[in-house]
Amino acid sequence: MFSAERRAIATLFAKYAGQGLRGAGLIAHVRDERSDATWQDLMCAAFLAVTRRDADQATVPIIYDVALLLRKAHNNET
Repeated sequence: MFSAERRAIATLFAKYAGQGLRGAGLIAHVRDERSDATWQDLMCAAFLAVTRRDADQATVPIIYDVALLLRKAHNNET
């Protein structure tokens, strides 16, 4: 189950991706608003954002790419 915090972060990913942000810039904007979020929270929220029924299909590939970047960064840390 996803926490309210991760749902809120997923909403931010969708919002900023809809504004045209991508990659590291998208992550940076979300982190600016949710500086307390862990990398794990960000990664899970990004995957949540692309699996929502109401997801804007134009933003799904953008957010999915970010989710993969976050997963790769997380795997490199461990």
